[in-house]
Amino acid sequence: MILDFFGAAEDLKGLPRRGWISKLGIREPESVADHSYAVGLMSVVLSDVRGLDTAKVARMSLLHDLAESRVGDLTPGEMPEREKGELEDAAMGEILRALPEPARGRYGGAWDEFRASESREARLVHDVDKLEMALQAGIYSKRAAREKIEVFFESARSSVRDDQLKGMLDAITSR
Repeated sequence: MILDFFGAAEDLKGLPRRGWISKLGIREPESVADHSYAVGLMSVVLSDVRGLDTAKVARMSLLHDLAESRVGDLTPGEMPEREKGELEDAAMGEILRALPEPARGRYGGAWDEFRASESREARLVHDVDKLEMALQAGIYSKRAAREKIEVFFESARSSVRDDQLKGMLDAITSR
């Protein structure tokens, strides 16, 4: 039932981003839904500016953390990436079963494309995911020691591939 799909999105509102808690001790961090909203907005604006397929980017950015409604917000290093990917793929398959066809196929295809990270649209969403994390780290830098924040900046620096977004990241991390 489609309400089950919507319920998965609702569940993200109450799911705190665990890295901010475990690495910085932030008591009331942003939720996964907060993060996903920012990634979605940033991604569609950049997609429009670049002339990409913005509908596809919107689907990918809105889905990019939806599986966390089932598996939780797993932080890097908590389990092998391959295992994490398998868990998220299984969770996403379960979530997408609530959608009627052809929507299930369209959103499943967007998820698969995002996971493969080979298209320009998927690479943009992956890069924006990290850029948004760095923006949030900058906000939290007022509440946590700079050396603790640096791990988040370094994660973004090592992941962002797009030159324009690297420039934005440099501006964020030099503040």
